[in-house]
Amino acid sequence: MNLKYSYIGAIILCLSAWSLGSCKKNEVDETRPVISEITEPLMNDTFLSGSELHVDLKVSDNDELSQLKIDIHSAEDGHSHGKVDASSYWETVVIVDLSGKEQLVHEDIAIPADAASGTYH
Repeated sequence: MNLKYSYIGAIILCLSAWSLGSCKKNEVDETRPVISEITEPLMNDTFLSGSELHVDLKVSDNDELSQLKIDIHSAEDGHSHGKVDASSYWETVVIVDLSGKEQLVHEDIAIPADAASGTYH
């Protein structure tokens, strides 16, 4: 009779180990990546139409980096992130592919010569 309980215990132990192992594979990374060491652009920098915007920063994550999205759009709508009716405001999205746990990013983004002056974020 004791042998029967040993087998049941072994089976439960194996199933528990398998269950924990499979849970680990499906874990969700809840730690957000960190953007640090931003050397360009600086807060409230001014850029001219027809020039370039240089982006220099460091990105790190505890698990794995994948992509960085740089979204530039007008802030003339009161910072609500809604669409602005003026068609001359500049909008662009740049996707940078990343890998590893830490990466330095350098991007040169051309500002169109006809981009409207104003506040952007």
